[in-house]
Amino acid sequence: GLPALSFGLVKDRNQIQHELPRNEITMKDKVLPADSTERARKLAVINLFGAIFGGVVLLACEVLAARFLGVESYGLFALGMLLAKMGEIFSLFGLRIAILHYLPLHQEIFKTTGDASALKTTLLSCLSLPLLIGLSLSAILAVFADVIAILVFNEPAAASYIRLLGLAIPVMALTEIIGQIMRALGYSHYYILVRNVLPPACYAITLLLLIVGGAQGISIGYAFGMAYATGFFVGIVFLFKLVDSSVWKAQASGNYGEIYRYAFPVFINTLLYMLVGWSDIL
Repeated sequence: GLPALSFGLVKDRNQIQHELPRNEITMKDKVLPADSTERARKLAVINLFGAIFGGVVLLACEVLAARFLGVESYGLFALGMLLAKMGEIFSLFGLRIAILHYLPLHQEIFKTTGDASALKTTLLSCLSLPLLIGLSLSAILAVFADVIAILVFNEPAAASYIRLLGLAIPVMALTEIIGQIMRALGYSHYYILVRNVLPPACYAITLLLLIVGGAQGISIGYAFGMAYATGFFVGIVFLFKLVDSSVWKAQASGNYGEIYRYAFPVFINTLLYMLVGWSDIL
């Protein structure tokens, strides 16, 4: 019957696994760290509560920012934040999904063959393009902040916030990219730490200090930038800890176009989703 047939299939699979060379099984274990069910459950709980913590703290930060700035200045700050968030999305270029697709594959190649060229190429591709786009957008906002504030928003006073928050774009994008790299390597709890825990927590603490110290409203932009810079630098430390040092010393394959071709349709889809989400028609 079916139970006997199922048992036979399981037995055949077990026999096949035992017939594999011992070193091959060991190499497979090294490719993807096989967490136990208990460890996986604990990590899932950590990730969940980390995400909840980050969301709650970010909400509290919005309340603190509104109290610190007042209604009118908070509106100007929100305009600058809107452009910074849009700049982050442009800088990511759809690489969040591409990282999760390519990095585990190239990590497996490195672990099984010792060839780190593809892995290094993937890492450099994912780090360099967001940095380049982010810096370019920061420069554009710095130069044209007054024009954007007047012609687009009809709020000349928003120029200072646009210019200052625009400086955070490359740091925001790289923090997200580094977090995604750590997720792809099997360490999603580090992503939660550098993306969902540290920046909101640092931002909240800095806002409280600004309120207590009676600082000027524009200083909130520095607080926001410092919060993401904290997550970025901690992420860099974890990145060099998790990626074998031999990878950084290896010669890159130079095939940077492959991951960008994969990421581009994702980027276009993200832009379309943004347009639909912000449309007054729907």
